[in-house]
Amino acid sequence: MNKLLPILLTTMLVLLLSIAGILFFLFSQSGNHFLKTRIQDKLVAELGMPVEVNTFILEPGKVRIVMRLNKQMHVEAVSHYDLLAQSFQGIYAVSAKNFQYEDKVLRQLNVKGNFKGVSEKIDVDGKGTALDAALQYSVQILDQKPQNMLITMKGVSLSEALELSGEPPLAEGKIDLDINMPDIGKEFANGDGHIVLHKALFNVPLIEKNMI
Repeated sequence: MNKLLPILLTTMLVLLLSIAGILFFLFSQSGNHFLKTRIQDKLVAELGMPVEVNTFILEPGKVRIVMRLNKQMHVEAVSHYDLLAQSFQGIYAVSAKNFQYEDKVLRQLNVKGNFKGVSEKIDVDGKGTALDAALQYSVQILDQKPQNMLITMKGVSLSEALELSGEPPLAEGKIDLDINMPDIGKEFANGDGHIVLHKALFNVPLIEKNMI
């Protein structure tokens, strides 16, 4: 899941900021349709899933996009931008229900937040709910790679959190999470976390099954 946000943001914004000519065409209805198609095709190729760009409006200094990913995630973003400085600043909202990405399923997500930066460095923050638990986070995307990630979750399902991390749901209950990951590499991650368990119970049959 940690590849999804960098791909979405960089694909949309780099495509826009890299096109510096034919402004009158780009701001026209035909130009908007051209860019809408390009962004949709690029996201389909990058994510390997159906993407529907429902709304795309590019105006001088402002852009708005509304889309659906795999028919399960709704994404909406509005951004102000500066073509000369190749910078941008905006707001976004993401909601999802039983969203499937690669081999993971995210049952529930509803977050809103802000983003700003340039194509090589993007700062993102947001808050809302994930798995019906309170969520707050911030992350930097450096050269399309997430870094300096801070995540706080309160009252998240332990079994669902384990499954999303690729582990069997060996325990049930509620947990609070505080995660600080300065470095997120392909082969390893460097950081620390703090977990508080609330009435956690081990799934004994599943533990015994995994020990066989």
